Amino acid sequence: MGFDVGQFSLGLFKQLQVAYPHSLDKAVTKRKAEFLAGRYVAQQALKELCIEVEQIAVGPSRNPLWPTEVVGAITHTHQRAFAAVALKQHIRYLGLDHEIWIESATAKDIKSSLISTTEEDYLNTTQWPFERGLTLLFSAKESLFKALFIEVGRYFDFLDAELQDLCFNTHTFTLKLTTDLTPQLVKGRCFAGRFQYDESSVQTLIAIEP
Repeated sequence: MGFDVGQFSLGLFKQLQVAYPHSLDKAVTKRKAEFLAGRYVAQQALKELCIEVEQIAVGPSRNPLWPTEVVGAITHTHQRAFAAVALKQHIRYLGLDHEIWIESATAKDIKSSLISTTEEDYLNTTQWPFERGLTLLFSAKESLFKALFIEVGRYFDFLDAELQDLCFNTHTFTLKLTTDLTPQLVKGRCFAGRFQYDESSVQTLIAIEP
């Protein structure tokens, strides 16, 4: 869903039937608009599962608190918001992320915190400019984080997962854990995902069945 921060008003929360959390009281307008758009698309996605909720609450780590029978993910930029939801009986891990392409200069500044030297060497061999490959991999790791957070229950590092495979023909990728996160999510475990992109952004999705 597209949205315009310049058109935001607090009255839209009531109009769109999205509960306003008081944790946003001191937030800037941009943050309030992004929150509203994200929660609105999430509630619409839940309706597709025949689940109606008045509120998708905010967890202690600012994570969405989904209905007990659901896994889900919300992502947004300053102009677009997306959500993915599924019943736990069908999907165990679900992560979604959307990113604007990172600028070349920024990519050089932040790459060491996002990817390993092995991943950097690989991205430099692909058909994409390095900054686009970095954006894709950053988004993929964000999707993995969102997919696993409900089980891990804490923040973990971008370097706790490493690119194992990337195919531009099928728009697929595989990430492998480089450390143990839980007794079940152990070093070496792999997670496959998909990506799509346009001239402005890239979007990644991880959906793993039980």
